[in-house]
Amino acid sequence: MADVIEFKRRIDLENDEEAIEKEDAETQYFIAKMYLNGDGIEVNVEKGIKWLEKSAENGDMDAQSELGMYYYNGNMVERDFDKAVRLFKMSTENGNPIACICLGTAYMHGKGVESKDYNKAYECFKKVHDMGETIGTYYLGDCYFKGIGVEKDLLMALDFYGKALGDGYKYDMKNIELCLKESIDLYQSVEEQVKNGDGIQFGKLVELRKKISSFSDFIELFK
Repeated sequence: MADVIEFKRRIDLENDEEAIEKEDAETQYFIAKMYLNGDGIEVNVEKGIKWLEKSAENGDMDAQSELGMYYYNGNMVERDFDKAVRLFKMSTENGNPIACICLGTAYMHGKGVESKDYNKAYECFKKVHDMGETIGTYYLGDCYFKGIGVEKDLLMALDFYGKALGDGYKYDMKNIELCLKESIDLYQSVEEQVKNGDGIQFGKLVELRKKISSFSDFIELFK
C-alpha cells in the first residue's frame, strides 16, 4: 500500500516542476522514467531527458549510467562520447557496475577518451567481476580470449567464460563459441605434438581437455 501511495504522489508531481526541483535525485529519476516510458502519464522525451539530466546532476547513479548510454549511442539525444564517458565515470564512482562496463568498453574502443587503453578497460571489467557481477566475469573472459590488457590465454578465458555461464550468463555467446572452437583446434594441435613425443606439452593437453569438457553441454548447441 505504501508503494502505491508513493507512486501516486510522484505522479501528482507531473505538472509541478518547482516541486520536482526540490525532490531528491531518486524521485527525479523516477519521474524521468515515467516520462520516457509513459508510466501513468503521456510519453514526453524532452521532459524525460530534462529530469534524467537533473537526477544525474544530483548524483543518482542509475540516471548517470542510463543518460551516459543515451549519449554514447545517440539515443534520444545527440551523440556525445565525451559527455557519455564523464557520466560513466561519475556513475562508476557511485558503485554502478553497468556504468563501469560501459566505461571499460569506451576505453577498449577509444570513444570519449584520449586513445584506446586496454589496461584501463581490463581494470574496469575486473572491478565489476570483483563486485560479484556475472557480466564482469564474462568480460574478463573476453579480455583473456582477445588479449585485452592481459596476455592472451585460452585456458583463463575458458575459466572465466565457464564461471559466467555457471552464474547464469545467457546473452551474447559469440565470443564463447569462438574461444571454444579455437581451444579445440589448439587441443588437437597439442595432442599431435604429444603423440610425436613432445612430453612437455602433456600437462597443457590435460588442462585443455579438462576445460573443454566442462563446456560439453554448450558445445552441443553449435555443432
